[in-house]
Amino acid sequence: MRLLPLLLCLLLLPSAADSQDPPPIRDNSFLIEEAYNQEPGVVQHILLFARDRATRDWELGFTQEWPFLSQNHQLSYSVPLVRVAGRSGIGDVALNYRYRWLARARSESVLRISALLPTGNAERGTGAGGGGVEVNLPVSMEIGRAFAAHWNLGGSVIPSARAGDGTRRAANELFAGASVVWLLHPTLNVLAESVWSRAEAPGIGGTRTSETSFTLVPAVRGAINLRSGAQIVPGAGLTLDARDGMRVSGLLLYLSFEHGF
Repeated sequence: MRLLPLLLCLLLLPSAADSQDPPPIRDNSFLIEEAYNQEPGVVQHILLFARDRATRDWELGFTQEWPFLSQNHQLSYSVPLVRVAGRSGIGDVALNYRYRWLARARSESVLRISALLPTGNAERGTGAGGGGVEVNLPVSMEIGRAFAAHWNLGGSVIPSARAGDGTRRAANELFAGASVVWLLHPTLNVLAESVWSRAEAPGIGGTRTSETSFTLVPAVRGAINLRSGAQIVPGAGLTLDARDGMRVSGLLLYLSFEHGF
């Protein structure tokens, strides 16, 4: 990958922060949700690009996270731009609330509840055709000084999803994930993520379709710390289809900008 050498070169440049102890990279995983809420007075903007190697379909998601009242509460929204079978459009927007119910010295956990808005187009393949709700339980833990681990468990329900023939029935998904992050340096991390999901959706003629997937993501991320206290985190990874001999199935590109307000 040509992007990886460029990323490493940027991270090896002297930091603009002139700090003895640059802030570590946190809350910058790709597919796994880390259990770290935004600090008071700090907002985060996230771009995640995913492209399927076989179909050339892609999705560009933008997420913005804001603290709310205290670090125990966080509000955010996610807007996906989707391209499927040569046609593109806005996907289903998510409005998210996270509550931090566990905060210990080396471990944290939050509960996220999301409202899924029917802003996508079911006929074009960019949305489910109906609104719903999603719940996720992220858990994060520091393992010594060199590693961190993250776990996710959740699911979603769309009571009135739209099938290809226009009929409406419930759709649901269960998902689980885990990751290990090697804290190679405060400004350079190596990640290994795994995601399992099982989704059921209405099919044509009253039938139901189901799909089970298991994906592995090896990735790298780095941080560029600015004098103002802002932090830029670029990253790149590959998606591996674990059901087909670890075949490389896609590409992930990540970019985060975090700053005070």
